Amino acid sequence: MVGIIVHSGEWDKIYHAMSIAALNVAMGEDVVMFFSYWALERLRHPDDVECGDAHKNELIRRALLEGEIKPLEYMAALGRELSEVMDTRSGSFEVMACSGSMQILGISEDELPEWVSSVSELSAFFAKAKPPVIFV
Repeated sequence: MVGIIVHSGEWDKIYHAMSIAALNVAMGEDVVMFFSYWALERLRHPDDVECGDAHKNELIRRALLEGEIKPLEYMAALGRELSEVMDTRSGSFEVMACSGSMQILGISEDELPEWVSSVSELSAFFAKAKPPVIFV
């Protein structure tokens, strides 16, 4: 199972992690994503495209408005739909939220998007993911 740890809260990095996940599912790989710290904070505000650079922020905002790139919710739905709708050659897609990060940042389960599959500890992620693990 392809494992992707998403730690960064920068919108573009999360988007690329979700693109990698969707591509792997389409290629028949099972994927588990683990969102921690600042990535979880971004999930509370998915429409905020802050990337730490004003120029990148503007490029992403414009591309979203023009439909050149899709919102994070769309990317999550794509991964889930690929795993559910495509034939048996597609892989599974799971999104985990780090329980420890949620506690430290004061994030409740109610604040997470519905496409988050579970709230778990890091050890549960590593029990599923096979090396090498992608870290974003």
